[in-house]
Amino acid sequence: MVLSRAIANNIYTICGTPSLERRYPASRNGGFTAQEYSQSTIDKLIEMRLTTMADAFRNQLDDPKFKEVPFEDRLGMLVDIEYSNRKNNRQKRLIRNAGFDQPEANIMDINYTSGRKLNKDLINRLATCEYISEHRNLFITGATGCGKTYMACAFGMEACKQYFNTRYG
Repeated sequence: MVLSRAIANNIYTICGTPSLERRYPASRNGGFTAQEYSQSTIDKLIEMRLTTMADAFRNQLDDPKFKEVPFEDRLGMLVDIEYSNRKNNRQKRLIRNAGFDQPEANIMDINYTSGRKLNKDLINRLATCEYISEHRNLFITGATGCGKTYMACAFGMEACKQYFNTRYG
């Protein structure tokens, strides 16, 4: 086992990875143990409303496999988990606030049978939501029962997936 001492910050490392106990010696952190220090970190993450990151950090502490993972990778994983959770929550909130009649509507499920006379290329182009960026409107017309509501909800769902505020009504 190789022992080295970092002179600049007085951190002791074993094989290049400082252990929590050596990074925060009791004389420098008010007598906290590594477990108490970790719990303090989790409490601060929760206070900052980073609950997903706090849960992931707690899971990393409990999983012995993570002790071998470098700090930068562990931190990157925590940030990725928090970021993904926030993006998912934002998308769910946009869909809920849009008030769709048919929130399960999907562009991929549109029926293009010949009797409906739908232009698949136009629908796929509209699904990119470029018309929103160009500040254009979308009007859907047709006979009763032809699927106007479904298509409106499908286009609205695509807009929500691309993080545009949408209102169905």
